[in-house]
Amino acid sequence: MTSKVWVELSNYNGVVTDDYMRAIGKAFQRLGCNVCYEYDIANCGGGEQDIYVVSLALTAFKLLIYGRPNVVFWSQGVWPEESLQKHGSRLRFTVCNFVENMALKKARLLFLVSHAQLNYYEGKYSVCLSDKTFIMPCSNEVFHENSFLYPGKYDAPVFVYAGSLAKYQCIGEMLNAFKQVQSVCPLAQLLFYTSQQDEARTLIDEARVDNVVIGHAEPDELDGILAKAKYGFVIRDDSIVNRVATPTKISSYISNGVIPVYSPTLQAFSESSKNIERLEYREETFADDFSEFEMKKLDPNQLLSSYKAYFLSQFDYEAQADSIATFVGKILVEAH
Repeated sequence: MTSKVWVELSNYNGVVTDDYMRAIGKAFQRLGCNVCYEYDIANCGGGEQDIYVVSLALTAFKLLIYGRPNVVFWSQGVWPEESLQKHGSRLRFTVCNFVENMALKKARLLFLVSHAQLNYYEGKYSVCLSDKTFIMPCSNEVFHENSFLYPGKYDAPVFVYAGSLAKYQCIGEMLNAFKQVQSVCPLAQLLFYTSQQDEARTLIDEARVDNVVIGHAEPDELDGILAKAKYGFVIRDDSIVNRVATPTKISSYISNGVIPVYSPTLQAFSESSKNIERLEYREETFADDFSEFEMKKLDPNQLLSSYKAYFLSQFDYEAQADSIATFVGKILVEAH
């Protein structure tokens, strides 16, 4: 009998979330399943023996209490802790914990974004999840070999940041890092792309840094911008939310040959990227660390080779298609 698989799409973070969910859906299709994509999967009318692939703990919880046991749950991050940061409600935090706990324990299979996330869950909920977990970071990128070969890319310290001015992006800390760079290399440049250009100018003036290019870029222009940059900032504060996370900004940098300047609190990236060039940001030593790194003679072809291997192992869904299909095949055996 052909298995019916319902895959949940997102109403709020479609590009990144849907790419991930479709990668799982394609794995089921390769195994001969009938795959349907829905936005409201809890009310899709599927049967008890159908398989449900979801990206929200609440959806997983609803399906499980509705008597739908064949749930595959992708947990994008530590939802209760993110909720507490955003809303400050201990009651809401407690409810989120209850829902997440059930979703993780009762789901047949799990997709998580990092080993750090898996270790955190196993400690927090006192449960072993590794046997039913597949680790796959988020990505919505393809690899751009030409970006590595942009003329002069690795000859000058050109930094880039593209994104919002949201608090979690730590823009003040990023500008402080760039200020330290300019203290030892006054000619360093920052390409700062955001839709909030007036606010960005104010922050730059307050930080007293110069040689900053402010602009706005559409998504399809970003790869061309990243091709010109040697370094890219991804600064985060120290919280469990960040320690287990795999920001998509990192996959954008890696795919375009941009050396990540990252906070050590990004534990998942720090642990997985030990064999590629990257520059850790520690405020107390960053000027010296940057000066030492900048003395390296980087070979674009060697960087291309090492970054491509890392990208394929971490961020390329097509390269992992066989492994994903083998993993999700477990539920077909269990469901029937």
